[in-house]
Amino acid sequence: MYTQDVLLYAITRFQFLIGRIKSLYQDEIERFMREFQFLIGRIKSLLAEKKRLKQAVFQFLIGRIKSDLAEAGAGYVRAFQFLIGRIKSRQDNASLRRKS
Repeated sequence: MYTQDVLLYAITRFQFLIGRIKSLYQDEIERFMREFQFLIGRIKSLLAEKKRLKQAVFQFLIGRIKSDLAEAGAGYVRAFQFLIGRIKSRQDNASLRRKS
């Protein structure tokens, strides 16, 4: 009987101490949880911002590459047309020489 009373008292005291610890640290636990949730939200927004930034940079780079390729392509077309013109000119000159 004595052992049961001591055990019951120990359990009751332990539960009281746990409740006391919870009540003492409840404000800190709630503050920690609010800060933790804020930080998680901030991390999510930063990741979303980083993703948008990466997409914007990627789109800019693609646009720049397309522009450079179009510019280079136009340059290649002009060079190709120039070479074709030179070849035709030489052929015309050669045919004129043969005729004369």
